[in-house]
Amino acid sequence: MNVHINVRLTLAVAACVALAACSGEPSDADIRGAMEKNFEASAAAVQKMTGAMSGAMGAQQAAALASKMPQWKINAVKKLGCKSDGKAYLCDVDSDIEVPFAGRIQRVLPMRLIKASDGWQITGGF
Repeated sequence: MNVHINVRLTLAVAACVALAACSGEPSDADIRGAMEKNFEASAAAVQKMTGAMSGAMGAQQAAALASKMPQWKINAVKKLGCKSDGKAYLCDVDSDIEVPFAGRIQRVLPMRLIKASDGWQITGGF
């Protein structure tokens, strides 16, 4: 009899864990990953811009300028909560980031995230 109770309890716990993992909303790690994608896209745009300037100022000077550009940095990300709007999740994210030319920003940022084929993407806010 105890074996049946233990098996049922184990199955119940496993079902709860599986349902929690499939809640649908992004995790802290998912949000951090989406932020990193945005930062990488911004860095690529700056690289492209400095590459375009290399004709006017010389490749060596453009490379030196690009190397001195401040970098984006994520110090901490914590999801405070998310609500589904049917297509995406509207999340409040407590963040500590360093942004070029703006410095360190520590505040709650609203973000709209959607699940894409390659992971979570920020589509609004932030």
